[in-house]
Amino acid sequence: MVKPLEEVLAYENKWVLLRFKQACHWYKGTDEEAQLIFEDLKRFLWLYATIEEKRKVHPELDLPDISIAHAMEIIDEMWHAFILYTDFYITFCDKYFGMYLHHPVPCEKYIANFKEKGETKAQEIFVTELVECVYEYFGEEIAVRWFDEYFKFTSPDSSTSEHHITAKE
Repeated sequence: MVKPLEEVLAYENKWVLLRFKQACHWYKGTDEEAQLIFEDLKRFLWLYATIEEKRKVHPELDLPDISIAHAMEIIDEMWHAFILYTDFYITFCDKYFGMYLHHPVPCEKYIANFKEKGETKAQEIFVTELVECVYEYFGEEIAVRWFDEYFKFTSPDSSTSEHHITAKE
C-alpha cells in the first residue's frame, strides 16, 4: 500500500544528491534546486505508485500513463542517481510503496495510442493527460515547475523526443 505523500517527502538521502551533482556535470542549478528536484522525484514516484495501485484495484478506469516527459528530464536524472544506490532505492520503494518501481515505467496506453494514432497524437495525449494528473494531485505550482521551469535544466545532449520509451509496432 502506498504511504501518504507527506511520509514519502520526509525521506532524505544526501548520497543521492551527491551522486546527482557528480553525474549531471551539465547541471548548473543550486544545492537548494537540487533538493527540490529530489523532492519532485519523490512526488513523481508517489504519483506513479498511486496510479499503479489504482489501476490494479480498478482496471476499468482510464488512468493516465505516469512516465517522464521531456520537460521533466532533470527529474529523470535524479531518478537515475537514486537507482544507482540500489539498496537505498529498493528499501525506499518497499517501505513507501510496497513494490519496486521500475524504470522506465510501462506505458501501455501510450503504446496503444502510438499504434492506433501515430507518434505525434500519442505524444500529445500522453503529455496532456500527465499534465492534468500532476495538476490534479499537486496543483498548479508543481505542474508549472515540472512542465515549464525544469526546461532550464535540459541536458545539452538531450533528444527532442517528448517520451522516453520507444513504442514497438
